[in-house]
Amino acid sequence: MRLSGRPRRTAPACTEHAWLFDHLLPVSYDQPDMTREAIGEALDAGFTHIVLGLSAPYPDNVARWVTDQLITKNRQKEKSVS
Repeated sequence: MRLSGRPRRTAPACTEHAWLFDHLLPVSYDQPDMTREAIGEALDAGFTHIVLGLSAPYPDNVARWVTDQLITKNRQKEKSVS
């Protein structure tokens, strides 16, 4: 079973009933810090799979932007906190 939703509301039900649970996060191209914060909150809430909702129009090189601005910077933040 797969369940999705907002971390604070669905994490308890997901951890009890789901085999895999994920969280859809809208991506803000203009405010990547907000998106990184939401990723951190979802991970802290126990989500192990995060789906990034990219909206059109896509900026040039959007995959590279997601990697550089969201994934890499989020991992660097996690390492500095550890």
